[in-house]
Amino acid sequence: MRRNNLDIEADLLKIARSGSILTWLVYNGNMNFNTIKPYLEKLIRRGFLEKEGKLYMTTPKGEEYMKTINACQAFQ
Repeated sequence: MRRNNLDIEADLLKIARSGSILTWLVYNGNMNFNTIKPYLEKLIRRGFLEKEGKLYMTTPKGEEYMKTINACQAFQ
């Protein structure tokens, strides 16, 4: 089954919970560097993810967004 944008965003936020470098996000998110970049930019712009040096970290707002996505997916 193919993932939609919300699935990908939730996966990236979950991976970045305790801090993650870009390579780890790409590897665990099952993506490549070209496709992950727009997702990361969007999550950072919306305040769900922040970058500290080389680490990407999920913000508290990102945690809430991830919980909302997971709750909505429970209805599918």
